[in-house]
Amino acid sequence: MTTGLAPSRDFVFRSVALLGSGLYLLIMGAAGLYIRSFGGSWSLAVQTAFMVGAGALLVSILASGSFRARAKLVIARHLFAAKYDYRQEWLRFIATLAHHEENDRLTLRVIKAISQIVESPGGSLWLRDDDGQRFACAESWNDQPVEGVEPTAGPFAQFLARTQQVLDLDDLAKQPAAYPGLYRPDWLIAARAPWLIVPLVHREQLLGFTLLQQSRAPRQLDHEDRDLLGPIGRQAAGVLAEHQAQRALDDAREIDLFNRRFAFVVHDVKTIISQMSLLLANADKHGRNPAFQSDLIASIRDSVRSMHRLLGQINAECDRSARAGDLDLVPLVRRLVEQRIADGRILFDCSLPRLHVCADEGSMSAVVGHLLQNAVEAATNLVRVRLTGAADGTRAVIEVEDDGPGMDPDFIRDRLFRPLASTKAGGFGIGAYQCRELTRELGGWLTVSSTPGKGTTMRVTFPLAISAQINPPRAVAAT
Repeated sequence: MTTGLAPSRDFVFRSVALLGSGLYLLIMGAAGLYIRSFGGSWSLAVQTAFMVGAGALLVSILASGSFRARAKLVIARHLFAAKYDYRQEWLRFIATLAHHEENDRLTLRVIKAISQIVESPGGSLWLRDDDGQRFACAESWNDQPVEGVEPTAGPFAQFLARTQQVLDLDDLAKQPAAYPGLYRPDWLIAARAPWLIVPLVHREQLLGFTLLQQSRAPRQLDHEDRDLLGPIGRQAAGVLAEHQAQRALDDAREIDLFNRRFAFVVHDVKTIISQMSLLLANADKHGRNPAFQSDLIASIRDSVRSMHRLLGQINAECDRSARAGDLDLVPLVRRLVEQRIADGRILFDCSLPRLHVCADEGSMSAVVGHLLQNAVEAATNLVRVRLTGAADGTRAVIEVEDDGPGMDPDFIRDRLFRPLASTKAGGFGIGAYQCRELTRELGGWLTVSSTPGKGTTMRVTFPLAISAQINPPRAVAAT
């Protein structure tokens, strides 16, 4: 008949510690009483010194990590069927890995989490380097960083990769014949009090291993230790692999961000070159015309401004939102249209005196400029640019319409906004993608309406600046 009483190991340990402390104090109290009774004239002083010393000894014993480790080992051996409370060990292991503080790196937490299972006071973590040729010490806890490397093709690493078992270095020293071909590398000989090596296996590959110092309590490694440390090592390897994959992903995102920024710059340089080429092509015909000269100077000034903006985009700290301000779209769009109006195919339709949005001029110029350039290249006879306000009085709408060959729905859905995919000879395939991304960053959206053989209308919508919004419906359109 069972009582159902199952005290935890912590409860038993604390109870034994409390009973032992009480018994110790009773014995010391009896010894102090004996000293007081038979100590003569010095009995009080001797008794006081004895009791203070006895109390200090008790505190030092209870605070000793070695004593606690030995006591837990004895209790587990004689009072419990299993050496470990596996539920508690796993929960503590997971909590240690998850507990994050400043400067508390994951590699350091891995060593702590594995060490506390076998009461090891310190250790080091060895991880495979990026090229997969060697293992090196990546972290140490309560230990000096170990110098040296272990080749992945060496006998030591090959043994760990092949067996995937915890290696008891004491057993290796006592029974070298049981480990044929295995010897202690130089870095292991130089390590302080080495005891266990726990392999970190991820997807059947040796990701690394932990080198643990001798336990606070002398203990023989048995099957229970191996059965627990093996899965613990695999779990730690999985967490480390996920961390490495996340770091690699972050690095790839940074590189992708740089590549995207550079692609935008290249595309904008191509656009500026196209504009300047158009001006040069018309210079021979209209070079002596004062109006053309004025437009030429204005275009060069705008190109210089665009180049300065491109230099700012190359800077990784470039933040468009920090440069956003109140921007009047009417003069901006009119100026961009006039830069391309020389061939007579562009019609600008705007009856509004002003239309303010919250955006930076560089990004807005890039959006409108790309739409105009694409429309001019695609148009057969006419490009119409409309600048209006939405009927609800809270948005600005820019429409760029051409009478070119148009696009089918499949192309719009699958290829138009796909980066690095271009149908133009010498094109970079980044313009439409950049236009959409910049529009989103400015808080707007881009829609496309196109019919094969009839042309295309690109429509971008931006929220008006708060000061420019008009609450009554249709108020903007009626301005």
